[in-house]
Amino acid sequence: MARIVAIMFVLLSGTASRYDPGVMERVVERRLQPDALAWRYPLPVPLPEVNGYVAMRDAEMIGRVVYARPVTPGTSLRWERFLVADCAGSAAARRFMSVVPVEVDGVTAERWGMGPGRRNVQVQVLIPDLTVDRRPATGGWR
Repeated sequence: MARIVAIMFVLLSGTASRYDPGVMERVVERRLQPDALAWRYPLPVPLPEVNGYVAMRDAEMIGRVVYARPVTPGTSLRWERFLVADCAGSAAARRFMSVVPVEVDGVTAERWGMGPGRRNVQVQVLIPDLTVDRRPATGGWR
């Protein structure tokens, strides 16, 4: 059976927020503890090579790699790879994250020039979505 594999992307845009320095790294360390590997959405072991870590609204995103870049004037438009390491844990955080596509780690926030404000850099986020389309058993495309 022939298959066509297509990688589709979902594009999110909005204003990023940031974690305080060291906080996201502690989240990653905690999620790599032996008892955390049994969580519903564990991080991959070994960790993939990425430029940093992000938090997104939905827990289902934890462990996935996404691409993000700042689009604020004066910043690089280069796409960077991020591991989704955390999610919104409360109803208030989910409401907040409905208008904030990602929260970045402290190192990324500094690299992107994010000041002490919690949301001050416009970003784009690409979420890869691997889909498979299969040729029907009867042959031909419909």
